[in-house]
Amino acid sequence: MALYFQDKVEYNDLIINFGLRFDYFDTDDRTLKDPANPPFDPNTGYVAENAWKDVDPFQQLSPRLGFSFPVSERTVF
Repeated sequence: MALYFQDKVEYNDLIINFGLRFDYFDTDDRTLKDPANPPFDPNTGYVAENAWKDVDPFQQLSPRLGFSFPVSERTVF
């Protein structure tokens, strides 16, 4: 899931875009508790069921800021 909010402010020769983005990732996955030495089930030969732990969801908040200016025949670089 992602949400993005943005606003734009225009001055004489300058345009400012600013916003905020929120990302939420839930992979609904598992990872090994001890990847260097996982315990194996002697009956099946697979990694034991109790060696796994659920992965927590990941959340991130990212600011966004941008500057631009309109280019016309009067613009000097």
